[in-house]
Amino acid sequence: TSIGLGLLSAAHENSTTNEAVDLENKPRGRIVDLELEHIHGYRGFDCRDNLFYLADNESIVYPAAGTCVVYHVRRGTQKFYKKHTDDIISMAVYNGEKYGNIVASGQIGENPTIHIWNAQTRETLSVLSGKHKRGVCSLSFSTSGNLLLSVGVDAPYTIAVWRWKEGINVACTIGSEERIFRALFRPNSDTHFVTAGVKHLKFWSLAGNTLVEKKAIITKTTDGRRSTKMQTMLSIAFGLEDRTYTGSMTGLIFIWRVNTLERTVTAHAGPIFSMFSSDNCIVTGAKEKRSLGSTRALNPVKIWDYNMENGRPIKLDLPQTDTICARSVCRNSQGKILIGLKTSDIIEVDDKSSGSRLASLAFGHGEGQLWALSPHPTEPMFATGSYDRNLVIWDMSTKGLVVKRDMGKEIRSVSFDVEGTSLAVGFKDGQISLVQFSKEKKELADVDKTRERNAAITCIRFSPDKKLLVSSSDNCCIDFFDIQQNQLTRIGYVTHIDDAVLHIDWSTNSEYIRTTTAGYQALVFRAPIGEEVKNHDEIEKIVWDSWTSTIGDDVNGIWPKDVKKDHINCAHAVSSTIVTGDDNGAVNLFKFPCPEPGAEHKTFYGHSDNVTNVRFLSNERYLVSLGGDDCW
Repeated sequence: TSIGLGLLSAAHENSTTNEAVDLENKPRGRIVDLELEHIHGYRGFDCRDNLFYLADNESIVYPAAGTCVVYHVRRGTQKFYKKHTDDIISMAVYNGEKYGNIVASGQIGENPTIHIWNAQTRETLSVLSGKHKRGVCSLSFSTSGNLLLSVGVDAPYTIAVWRWKEGINVACTIGSEERIFRALFRPNSDTHFVTAGVKHLKFWSLAGNTLVEKKAIITKTTDGRRSTKMQTMLSIAFGLEDRTYTGSMTGLIFIWRVNTLERTVTAHAGPIFSMFSSDNCIVTGAKEKRSLGSTRALNPVKIWDYNMENGRPIKLDLPQTDTICARSVCRNSQGKILIGLKTSDIIEVDDKSSGSRLASLAFGHGEGQLWALSPHPTEPMFATGSYDRNLVIWDMSTKGLVVKRDMGKEIRSVSFDVEGTSLAVGFKDGQISLVQFSKEKKELADVDKTRERNAAITCIRFSPDKKLLVSSSDNCCIDFFDIQQNQLTRIGYVTHIDDAVLHIDWSTNSEYIRTTTAGYQALVFRAPIGEEVKNHDEIEKIVWDSWTSTIGDDVNGIWPKDVKKDHINCAHAVSSTIVTGDDNGAVNLFKFPCPEPGAEHKTFYGHSDNVTNVRFLSNERYLVSLGGDDCW
């Protein structure tokens, strides 16, 4: 899941200006431009080893949906590589003498591509394809930087070696019938690498155009322990004297000399998803879960010497939780460690200062669908909610997080009131909660809750006069609540709708609502009695406080000609501009109103999958877009 933050600009489409314009004074009849300024979150929930420092040790690179983000830590600025056409699930960086700041990124798809590009200029250097199906899950540069190793997610699972600069495949073979998670070139070698996966560990040599494998040999270990069966291996690191370290599903680290097991070390209480060797030490990242009633500390990240003795936990200073899962770890020469979490957060700690927390570099929602979005009515802030259960308030001015709270349930919709001090939250199970937001205290506090329906609350909106709240549910119902006493008291409802209501807008006098249904109907009801208004003349006289409908005479132009009706998921109009998000990951800008089908527009990409929601912020300078479930 990802949150894209766009900057509206009156410049030409290819401009790189960061100066925003006053949209109230922008020329009428002209479609403004949109420039991607910031992405919240990172692809951590189902990927690994995809977070790296660049050569200057001040910039990092990571994937978010279909975009690669180059983030300058000290400046807090982001640049983007946007040439991929689908979700990016693997990444490698080369910072050697021959090629500096070179990034390889692999995507999903029937014929997935690997892009090699310059992180400083975002220039594409090479595009590789043709040897994998469904996706590319692991990448690794050789020591010289001339070769690139890739692994597919197609069954059987293929391994390929490329001379990437020339775009030539050097060798390709089936690595395993079971899933391969990681492949890594050995240090100081262009011909030897290791692959790890489901009950799988192999040691490979490149001989001309042929890949020769050696299977791992498990005998009685040198420390006298009884031999063990091959486990599922998730991660790889290298040490001195041809030693290889592999992290297993059970939290054991297996230490190999050439291809023979020497010994095992109990490193973590859960699967070890990532390992990184640097400066005679190895950093491990794992999932650790506290059992019921336990008070033991969770240590998902540790640093070890090559003897794998006395692993030292890295203090993360995270909020109290029963599970922490590190999916990617990386260490630079200055002793700083990057940690990518399954929750789509990135943090940086300094190993040379006893692991004190330096910075939270990126926040995001974790695994699950992301639909809920509401801009603050006066401040450059917005709220989001996700199936990861978190309600989050974001600050556009700092590009950071104001407050984050686990609501305990999957969130489907959210809305600020007209003062920006209260939020209504709709959940997947039908519950509705009123939550008080304090900007000064950075707090979210419960006020009241109710559950009138047993289906997801697809949309929720406060009335402009601050007296009513309306919600729609997935079982084709609308409910009106009186909220004047800070309590949710239902005073009206509608149950005769043929399809679920997806979008709701209030009239400026708070007497009507306009709804858009999944059956592509635009229906108007009186509030709060729920009587449908069918008189065309009466409807024409209504002044609407907002426009989020995808259906209507004023927005016929947002629909392409000859396109299926579920193509457009969301819309939001302000001043003379309307934005839409569609199933192809596109954000589209149109003039508003646009009554003629197939109207002129501009299209912008950043998401790799369906765009689930779009909203302009209160100052109309910024646009926020949400990407849906990016699972592959």
